[in-house]
Amino acid sequence: MILQLLAVLGSLGGGEHAQRCFVSVYESGSTDSTPVLLDYLRRVLDILGVPNRIVTGGDINREQQLQKLRQQQQQQRRRRRRTEGRRWLRWGDPQAANLGGEDRIRFLAAVRNAVMEPLVDPPPPRHGRGTEMPCAAAAAAAGEHVTDCTISTASGSSPLKMDRVIFINDVFFCAMDVRRLLRYDSTDMACGMDFVPAALWLLTKPERERLMADHLSGGLGVPRRWAEGLSHSWLPFKIWKKMYGKSRAFWPWSFPVFYDMWVSRDASGNRIRNREPYSLEPWTADRLAQGVPTPAYCCWNGLVNLRAEPFLRGRTTALTAAATTTRRRRSTAAPAAADDNDVEGTMWNGGGDDDGSENYYYPDDRGEAAEESAAAAAAASETLPLRFRSHRPGECAASECSLLCDDLHAAGYHRVLLEPNVRVAYDWSIALTLYGNFDLTAPENAPGLRYRPMAAGDARQVEVSWGDDWVPRVAAGARSVECCGIQAGRQTANFDKGCSPRDMTRNW
Repeated sequence: MILQLLAVLGSLGGGEHAQRCFVSVYESGSTDSTPVLLDYLRRVLDILGVPNRIVTGGDINREQQLQKLRQQQQQQRRRRRRTEGRRWLRWGDPQAANLGGEDRIRFLAAVRNAVMEPLVDPPPPRHGRGTEMPCAAAAAAAGEHVTDCTISTASGSSPLKMDRVIFINDVFFCAMDVRRLLRYDSTDMACGMDFVPAALWLLTKPERERLMADHLSGGLGVPRRWAEGLSHSWLPFKIWKKMYGKSRAFWPWSFPVFYDMWVSRDASGNRIRNREPYSLEPWTADRLAQGVPTPAYCCWNGLVNLRAEPFLRGRTTALTAAATTTRRRRSTAAPAAADDNDVEGTMWNGGGDDDGSENYYYPDDRGEAAEESAAAAAAASETLPLRFRSHRPGECAASECSLLCDDLHAAGYHRVLLEPNVRVAYDWSIALTLYGNFDLTAPENAPGLRYRPMAAGDARQVEVSWGDDWVPRVAAGARSVECCGIQAGRQTANFDKGCSPRDMTRNW
């Protein structure tokens, strides 16, 4: 991952643009050599002059999250006892015994927000190359205790104004894939596709037999002819399935299948499936089969290119910019800070709400025109800047990435792109299947996937397709976006029986 990240930085303008980037990493709870490797990464970035903030030993970890949740539940039980008296009696608390997926989403949202802090509140410049500014004070202000944290910025530079945010999950990726996503600068969100080894129940009977033969031959040393004969026999296959079917022993010989169907939704609002044709909508399925970019309602998929604007504090967005000349309510408090361009009609930050969101106000009344437009823009502006979060009452109990898509649409950012030629993997065997030896040539076609090299006019074709065709198509699909919410007390959703369509047109 470090080598591919450095390859990305070195490829931007022949390496000349690397100092215009900012690398942010947040680590917590590791029990291996991850903190040591991140320290090596920080030193290399400092030598190259790449601004960075790398946190190791952060306090936002799973165990801390569980402790906070237990404390909150104990407080809730005590309040119930005080208000309901002896009538309130429960034998234990099922939530305390089994903290479910909703708590996991809160944890993941907190970690993602922590790694985004330098973008929202950029650190001050350092004076002189190699000087490190400890971020213990910044961490303390955020209520954290960090054992090892440094912020390094380019020498003598002012806080950087970022255009794009590249989020990379715990995946194997190639530098050329990141560069390919960056070509689509007309998008608000551009994603690749992530893959994992297929479970047995996802495979056809011939595929399961082939997988068993490959595992017996390659993993256990059974002669190939014997392995194939055993795989076609009912009883040996049943024994093999019972012994290895729920383990990872056969993964190196398995088939790649799409992973993030919990988050990804095609233009019709339906889930992207594990296997080809991936989409039940013929139009999307045909485009994916051809290996061409296609619009979607939502995606993440391990590697995503986001427009930075919705996350930035004090920046005018597409919806709120139109309201600068309309009548707006005045803030009862003095503006806290102005944007870099301190001109009449600039959006001000009037302070935060209890839920961490921000209220924005314009300083002057601008007449009586466009009242309804101003009211709509005011409602949208209260959602900015965006943060990762868990679901609110009445919302789908979805992933923090799914909820980010909903918030992006509500803020007027509808250009979501799925690029099927950008592929990442969570397992090394699948990475080898997708990319061979990770060279810079075009990868061979993987099972169920057709690779199409990027043509010179692809980015331009995507740009011109949004207005008249793609955005209206996604807007129509927003009437029935498939919700697969987390089951109560569980870590995941029930994709067989727990999904239902929801009308998300209010975001449009």
